[in-house]
Amino acid sequence: MKKWIWRILAVIFVLFSLSCATQDEQSEREAEMKKELAKIKYDVPDEPDVNYDVLDNIDISNSEFGVVSLPEDLGKTLTGLFSKYTKVVAPNGKPIHIFGQSGVSDLQVARAREILKYHLADTPGSQYGEDKSGVANRMGDVRATLCYTDTQLKAFALYDIIDKTKLATQDLYATESPVEGSYEYINNKGKPGERFTRDASYEEIFHLVHGKGMQHVVPAYHKEIEEAEKVVRPVLHKIGKIRQK
Repeated sequence: MKKWIWRILAVIFVLFSLSCATQDEQSEREAEMKKELAKIKYDVPDEPDVNYDVLDNIDISNSEFGVVSLPEDLGKTLTGLFSKYTKVVAPNGKPIHIFGQSGVSDLQVARAREILKYHLADTPGSQYGEDKSGVANRMGDVRATLCYTDTQLKAFALYDIIDKTKLATQDLYATESPVEGSYEYINNKGKPGERFTRDASYEEIFHLVHGKGMQHVVPAYHKEIEEAEKVVRPVLHKIGKIRQK
């Protein structure tokens, strides 16, 4: 078992647990979230009408940042949820999709695409990353898709809709993915009156790569991650109990 994986996961889990609210605070927040969630309504059909032929052939080449508006003939399911699109094309020619809502800027969408490319770039001399083409190809095969929403609640509101499609999804929120040079990035906080949590871009996009690609194509690496998690989880559990006292 690689010690560096233990260390990385330990740091991640400890930092996460220390940032968690108390149990009472969490319950209050969940109640408020349910109330706000009920207010979000998407204009979509009861059954998905995604035109996958159109989806797989959206041209992004004529846009300054490689981010384009959704074509109307894509279907109301996706045009009712999102307004913009970009992609990364796997070596097998199949696209890995990135959809953005209206509150997500073109630069945020383009940045997400570049982070995805980073995760899929070969790493010469590494144990598992020498050739990542298999990971990218698998993601293309299963229609791996990043759903980039304005807020966390808007992501929650689309789950039941998007789950009916053939897309294998992972979400990312505009409130957790600042662009370099922005107010949020420089100050590590939201503008007055606006919500901002942290920069979770690399983490959430890695979830997409791991869940839709690595886990199936590089099972040995996935097993190492699972073993590291087993070591760290009891520590996380103990810290959680201390926080609740």
